[in-house]
Amino acid sequence: MKSENSPTNGFAVLITALVLMATPVHADWALKWSDEFNGNSVDTAKWNVENWASSRNNELQFYAPSDVYLEPARTPSGWLTLRSQKRSYTSGAINSKNKFTFTYGRIYVRARLPIGQGIWPAAWLLPQDGTWPPKLDIMENLGNAPTKIYGTRWYGTSPNQQRDTGTFSGPNFNSGFHTFTLLW
Repeated sequence: MKSENSPTNGFAVLITALVLMATPVHADWALKWSDEFNGNSVDTAKWNVENWASSRNNELQFYAPSDVYLEPARTPSGWLTLRSQKRSYTSGAINSKNKFTFTYGRIYVRARLPIGQGIWPAAWLLPQDGTWPPKLDIMENLGNAPTKIYGTRWYGTSPNQQRDTGTFSGPNFNSGFHTFTLLW
């Protein structure tokens, strides 16, 4: 698959902004943290770039730093690209472990999602210590169902974890950038 916004050799999740803010739901809420990806590289004061073979969810992939990069010329605020490649099943991932933590707020993720069998773009929250559960899925998408988004609250104790999942059917989330929101 190739489009003007996806690399020839893979699929990409393109993100223009990640914002944590307290929006006017309450008059005293204010912006607490954001990243507009407007530099030439990922801000390592805010993000860790994953570099390991994943064993989660029976995945057959390696998180490769070369699959995480910024495209500052794309928009005034730039794009973060998390690319997946079939070459040896690699993809890009970032996390904010030991960089930023919070309790409660409104989280926005503005992203354009890839399409394709086996692609699973997601943005979620884990506790600072990395344990699971609990986990809050801001959005997850199966690449072969480009018009459906899942949001899940995971709780309990592994291996007997429980979940509450909601779905949203909308436009083709590969057709442009969309804002996904979690109010916690």
